Amino acid sequence: MLRFGQGFAVILVLVSLILGGCSQKQQVINELKLENQKLRSEVTALWHITKEQHAQIEQAKKRYELRNTLDIKARSIISALNKGVFGEAEQALLSENVDIQTDRLVFFLDGHTNEILFFENRLDYKRVRQRYYELDEENRFITGYEVALLPGNLSGGEDKRGVLVFIFEEKANEWKLANIEADR
Repeated sequence: MLRFGQGFAVILVLVSLILGGCSQKQQVINELKLENQKLRSEVTALWHITKEQHAQIEQAKKRYELRNTLDIKARSIISALNKGVFGEAEQALLSENVDIQTDRLVFFLDGHTNEILFFENRLDYKRVRQRYYELDEENRFITGYEVALLPGNLSGGEDKRGVLVFIFEEKANEWKLANIEADR
């Protein structure tokens, strides 16, 4: 049999082992809680990154769909500029700030005007190329077309090329041409 002092010592050893084990368990629990917080932060950060990338993908899809749709409209306008004739279909593509005159389009823009002369059937369609397009911060679709006039109809026979920058704006869920700028 154990004596009282020995029994007390055994009990004391057992209690310290139990308390030491509990302390170690608490440390493991605290480490797991910290790891859990880190993982939750990483998941939240990845969720935000995924959401941002999804928005970028949707914006790229919208930009590409607009590129296809507005490319057709821009080419129709280029054809009308070449012929000097804007039928109802082409007129429907123009914003309210555009006036069709006998030899040009006039764009009325915030206190100034911009004019684009008709090409008088001198446009070389083989050399009409879309060079760029973008959907800017102001939700305007901007696209540039390289165009060339046929050299035989020009004085001196020189090749005349430039870039027409088409600016489309969305009005009542419909994209309309708001301006054309010439960039050489």
